[in-house]
Amino acid sequence: MSTGKQEELPKLPVPKLEDTLKRYYDRLVPLMSQEEAEKQKKIVDKFMKNEAPILHEALLEYNKTRESYVAAFWNDSYLTPISTVVLNLNPFFVLADDPTPERGNQIFRAASLVFSALKFVCSLRSGTLANDMAKDKPLCMSQYHNLFGSSRIAGVEKDKFVVFPPNEATHIVVIRRQQLYYFECLNENNTVALNEFDICKNLAAIVADADRISHEEATKSAVGILTTEDRTIWAKMRQKLEANQDNGDNLKTIDQALFVLCLDHNSPQTGDELAANALHGTYSLENNVQVGTCTNRWYDKLQLVVCENGAAGVNFEHSGVDGHTVLRFVSDVFADTILKFAQRITKTMPSGGNYVDSLFNVKVEKNGRETYPFKLEWKLDLEEIDAIRVAEVRISDKICQCDTEVLDFTDYGKSFIVSNKLSPDAVVQLAIQFGYWKLYGRFASQYEPAQTKTFRHGRTEAIRALTPELIEFCLAFDDDSKTNAQKLEALAKATKRHSDLTREASIGQGPERHLFALRNIAAMKDMPDPEIFSSYGWRELNNTILSTSNCGNPSLAYFGFGPVVQDGFGIGYIIKDDSISFVVTSHHRQTHRYISDLRGFFLKLREILTPDQAVVVLSRQSKKANNSDTDGTNSEISSEMNGYDMWNELEFHQPEEVKNRKRSVGHAIMVVSQQKKNWKEKSGRKAGGEHYHFGDFTRAGIKSIKNVLGS
Repeated sequence: MSTGKQEELPKLPVPKLEDTLKRYYDRLVPLMSQEEAEKQKKIVDKFMKNEAPILHEALLEYNKTRESYVAAFWNDSYLTPISTVVLNLNPFFVLADDPTPERGNQIFRAASLVFSALKFVCSLRSGTLANDMAKDKPLCMSQYHNLFGSSRIAGVEKDKFVVFPPNEATHIVVIRRQQLYYFECLNENNTVALNEFDICKNLAAIVADADRISHEEATKSAVGILTTEDRTIWAKMRQKLEANQDNGDNLKTIDQALFVLCLDHNSPQTGDELAANALHGTYSLENNVQVGTCTNRWYDKLQLVVCENGAAGVNFEHSGVDGHTVLRFVSDVFADTILKFAQRITKTMPSGGNYVDSLFNVKVEKNGRETYPFKLEWKLDLEEIDAIRVAEVRISDKICQCDTEVLDFTDYGKSFIVSNKLSPDAVVQLAIQFGYWKLYGRFASQYEPAQTKTFRHGRTEAIRALTPELIEFCLAFDDDSKTNAQKLEALAKATKRHSDLTREASIGQGPERHLFALRNIAAMKDMPDPEIFSSYGWRELNNTILSTSNCGNPSLAYFGFGPVVQDGFGIGYIIKDDSISFVVTSHHRQTHRYISDLRGFFLKLREILTPDQAVVVLSRQSKKANNSDTDGTNSEISSEMNGYDMWNELEFHQPEEVKNRKRSVGHAIMVVSQQKKNWKEKSGRKAGGEHYHFGDFTRAGIKSIKNVLGS
């Protein structure tokens, strides 16, 4: 198992008690009236004088024998909710379109993704996976251990999260039309047991077998739908299934699988459809029978979802991993699929085809291991069949009560915002609050996670975007009597405050994980729950109307999750160089109008910012006269995919060895573009890959590259 530079990581610091309570109170003030804030101040002071010092000392003592003062408590919190994980816990990614020609086909793209994923697993297990880095600081890699061959197991009182030994997790499970199959993929010596073509054949056989069954019959045995149930209901039904040895063996096979591949029978076209399918599947009835993809899932595990038209996504079980970990996995898999296609092309070239490196140094060894697919057959009684029917109805209700809408804002993105010396993430966070205030006439509690993986077993700390500075900006920005200079001044103050809070959270100095740990220490010691945790202020802060997260890079089209409170919004976004994508979910609130207000904010903001300078064509003589030594290369266009723009203000970089591999991605894209689009190289232009970067090769990026090259 790859541990990278784990031993170099410091422990997550326990903040000073006085600092935590001051920061906590500062977060309450924008949420309430001055009179109510004064009441909460008394409760905070009372806690500081009474229980807090005792609990803090106990926490410091607890921390002496732990890798992290909060990790065990935090991990446990994911396993205690009794409600369904669908919409409530599991986030999703929608991958960018694969530019290679044949991968608009489900079987080919699924096989490509699976093959690259298997190589990622082998690299991880062999210890050759490069360590994640934040600039020059290594990040904790412990979560990768939880990503493959793991499962959430439903329990009557509390779920558990289990990671199986590598020698038991060597296969994948495939779901097609609610039918479950599996086949072996890895050898005991940590090599891949079958190639991409073999995977294609297995998947084609599975699709042919599953499609022979009618929807009505398939739905009766859709055991995966039980993972959408409330956890206590699923736990009791799981126990009943395990009482039958065949069913119990099936569950064990699924639990131990590296991951689950869902082969959906639909072809989503729009952003809304892609996001909804990845979040919860589709709802569709034929003759009163559910034929949507919502039944084609196993939500207790990492799932790759591939549709008929090659559209692909990931839905992941959240208790053991955060988005940053899954993003690295998805990014490497996506990059590897492009490199594989480039290698197929370069092999035919006179140069010998050795100049596009592989992302993973993993062998394929066909050593006689049986890799044919097997179907999991269930023995279900009437009670179990009825439980499947009821579970389908319940998840259908939840799907029908959820709005999922996408905003692709393409007028500008990170580059334009940075050119105005502003933090892109801070600007987006301001937009999210402004849009809500503009629509509903009040400000709301807003949450954004900052990752703390610069520490051992670090996960996240809460950033609370609602500040007095943000409120002042909203009021000024909406006031026509204010000058642009006044609005820009308010904008600068609000974004700076958000950036300060982000840095504070990223170094483990936010107040909420500390307070959460103190509450858990009180419970461990059988002490009464302190008043602060039942106070109006605590409830208002944790009534997260605007649950947000910034997670993504050019390998993704969309990222999102469900709302965390009944009257709230779930807002996932990806900031790219020239665009910002949002996925907004809610339980039938004014989702479409909210998205319109978001778009309106960004358009209005552009009016007061400094526009991009136009490129001017100069004569060669003027260049010589100025003795310019520039080569004219646009630094934005030639930038590499060198990090993850997500969750905090840190710039995430990978080691030089990985950067060198990723540089070949740019060249691969050049080759693919010429092969697929037959673009003609203009005279005087370089044919090398330095003119392109990984982020350009997306749906929106294809157009921009063509504009650079000329049609």
